[in-house]
Amino acid sequence: KDDVLLVARKNKMPIGMCIVATIRNWAFCVGLFVEREYRRFGVGKKLLDETLRRLKVMGVESIILLGDTKNEDGFRFYEREKFDKGFQFHMMTKVFDKNK
Repeated sequence: KDDVLLVARKNKMPIGMCIVATIRNWAFCVGLFVEREYRRFGVGKKLLDETLRRLKVMGVESIILLGDTKNEDGFRFYEREKFDKGFQFHMMTKVFDKNK
């Protein structure tokens, strides 16, 4: 299966993107982002709608994503789009030591 990468543009300049990786019959949304000045104009909804349409055609049955717990607008957006809150996670990071 293919992954999905969509870019929204205005006057040839990128203003938003949606990146989704597919694994078997499910997908993981790596990122959905719209530049602040273009939010609330339907850009994110169009990106998400087209992404979901493509995933359904590919036979994907479900999609998951991670959201910043402080991003209340983002959570409201996903809830309007019928996403359900799932498990809570802790972000784990590793910084590479340049000397090793």
